[in-house]
Amino acid sequence: MTIDIAGDPANFFQGIPTSSGVVIGKAYLLDRHMICVLERKIQPGEVSDEIERFRSITEAAQNEMHAISDRARNELGEDIPFMIFDAHSQLLKDPSLIKDVEKIISEQLCGAEWALKILLEKFHTRFSKIKDKYFRER
Repeated sequence: MTIDIAGDPANFFQGIPTSSGVVIGKAYLLDRHMICVLERKIQPGEVSDEIERFRSITEAAQNEMHAISDRARNELGEDIPFMIFDAHSQLLKDPSLIKDVEKIISEQLCGAEWALKILLEKFHTRFSKIKDKYFRER
């Protein structure tokens, strides 16, 4: 798929189409590197409810990851390595990650999404300093 808006090279996008054919309309660009998470403040009395919400969301995400993994294995066969699903599942169960997110929720009085964003930005900063390019990019 190629989009060229009014011949301007600054507005030239290339990507993978989701279906065949021609479409005329607005094009939306999803920048996966810039996920928008809004900061939501909570009251001190809401911390335990927010931590419980985080745990519930984490459990739902684990269930969804298992369902996606099972569906992929059924459709594509067992011989294809699906370690990416296992890695994501392990992250969702990581006691250190869970503890750190809960600590950020408690200390900064913020929503679970914002707390996770803060923690992931810390990880990104640490990993970006790794000298080994191969390891850093993983």
